[in-house]
Order: sequence, then C-alpha cells, then structure tokens
Amino acid sequence: MGTKTTKQYTLPAASMGNARTLTVIHYGDQTAGRKAYIQAGLHADEAPGFVVMHHLIDLFDRADADSKIEGQILLVPVANPIGVSQWRDEALQGRFDFFNHINTSKS
Repeated sequence: MGTKTTKQYTLPAASMGNARTLTVIHYGDQTAGRKAYIQAGLHADEAPGFVVMHHLIDLFDRADADSKIEGQILLVPVANPIGVSQWRDEALQGRFDFFNHINTSKS
C-alpha cells in the first residue's frame, strides 16, 4: 500500500473571491527523521521546474507503489500560485506588481 497523501492549503485571499491553494504531496513515513523537500515554480515564469516536478511525481508514485521510499519526501509542485496566475498581454508575469513594474518573485 502506498504512502502518498496530497494536502491543499488555502492561502489568504488578496481580495474577495480570489482564493488560491498550495498543494503539498507527501510520500513516506511522515515521522521519519530523514526528509527531502522539493518545490517548483517559486519564480512562476520559469517553466523547467514544472516539467521536472511532473516527472518526479511519476517517479515517486512508482517508487511508493514498490515501497522503495525511505524517510519522507514533500513536494510542492507550484510554490507560487499567485505568480502562476498573473498573465498580461499574453505573457506570464510571475508575480508582477502592476504599480511599480517589479517582478516581486525575483527581487
């Protein structure tokens, strides 16, 4: 039997009707001393991390099914859900502040 669990954490809404969630995927024994934490998308406009995370989830799903995970692994597939949702002029801005024109996820 696998150990994978997925939890959704609701982030505080910046405005009414604008709630976002942070997804955390856990593998292994959550009380184990050895832990790995991997996140993707902190800089929301940098796509390679999302691709790597997609493949890691597949690999960890197979390892978990075969009971090959020792310790615990935490994955955060989208560490910046606010930035991922900010598009302007058909381009991903990555948490762009429209008032001061700074990409706050890169500062």
